[in-house]
Amino acid sequence: MSLSLTKMAVLTGYANTISLKEFAKNRLFLATPAGMISGIPVFDEENSNPNIAVAQTVNSSALKAVSKAASAEEESPQTGESCEFILLKDARLETTSPVVNFPVLTVFCDQIIAVTLGTDLTNG
Repeated sequence: MSLSLTKMAVLTGYANTISLKEFAKNRLFLATPAGMISGIPVFDEENSNPNIAVAQTVNSSALKAVSKAASAEEESPQTGESCEFILLKDARLETTSPVVNFPVLTVFCDQIIAVTLGTDLTNG
């Protein structure tokens, strides 16, 4: 298994775990060079929030454009099989400066150093 497939499998596993009842109050925490990013993974069926719907449309369009460009050079990966990015709602970027909150945030997987689950320590 290649490194990128391993990274995708681990990240997908953690993201999907949040949908289990036992982990419903958890957030996905991603260590990146910019700082710690936390949020709730967004899956295709979640589009009642207008911000999420817009972000999904933008992300889908971007994937289609990349797929078309890649298909000219080689067989393009199927959507969902490559870890290009992960969409988070209620996202938070924590660095040495004040915390920055985003209603929706796209995180590029090549910038993820580590991943874990946890509860939001700032709210209880």
